[in-house]
Amino acid sequence: FRPGRQEDAHEFLVHLLDAMNDGELKAAGINQKKSGWRDNLPIPRLDETTFVHRMFGGYLRSQVRCTSCKYKSNTYDPFLDLSLEVSSRKVNCVYTAFREFTRKETLDAANKWKCSGCKKRVCPTKQLTCFRPPLSLCIQLKRFSFGGGMGGYMHHQFGFSHFAGKGMGLMRGGNKIQKSIEFPLTLKLPLSDGRKCEYELTGIVIHVGHSATSGHYTAFVRRPTSKGSEWYNMDDSFVEPVSEKTVLRQKDAYVLFYCRKE
Repeated sequence: FRPGRQEDAHEFLVHLLDAMNDGELKAAGINQKKSGWRDNLPIPRLDETTFVHRMFGGYLRSQVRCTSCKYKSNTYDPFLDLSLEVSSRKVNCVYTAFREFTRKETLDAANKWKCSGCKKRVCPTKQLTCFRPPLSLCIQLKRFSFGGGMGGYMHHQFGFSHFAGKGMGLMRGGNKIQKSIEFPLTLKLPLSDGRKCEYELTGIVIHVGHSATSGHYTAFVRRPTSKGSEWYNMDDSFVEPVSEKTVLRQKDAYVLFYCRKE
């Protein structure tokens, strides 16, 4: 990040959480710069137990299923946020965006997979679902499209070079998807086992502008009170109370923050 240069709010969040996570691992004597450091952890996935992971961390399940014998192969990867595509015409709300994110796909002949069950090379189905929901769910709506087939961001597990959404590259340009994406006050997140986890909206980051290289960020935050909650609009040093309806009418929502109800 450089003073005076346009930067991305989501990318800033990426760097902030990454730095906080690295700081805790370093304090625990874990050197991530050392080759093979993950293999030398006293407990597998110990690096996924930091306070950052306990607060924002969840797990995605990637399931590959044989179309011949129905054998299933599951892998589980940690995530700290979900980046959802909104470029499709049929995506008009968070639910349809998440449905696209978890849509089952059939791999083509060029990506045939050898099944561990029947030992055949098949064109399996593959599906990504949320296996373990986080306490605090961060959702990025991928509003910026880039040339060259980049399509915005990639989904990967946590780490400086493996964080969903890293490397927006504002100086490279990028058009903004201007359409309004509806988001609920109470979100019911579908899980791998068919259950749904309930979340309450606690904050929104808004991008005001027409491209990735320009614009302004504001935010709406919820303040819990003894009588329920109050919403505030935060625009630099300007702060004003707003209604819940005003929050839900926002057409330029970019990053959504939800807190698990249970």
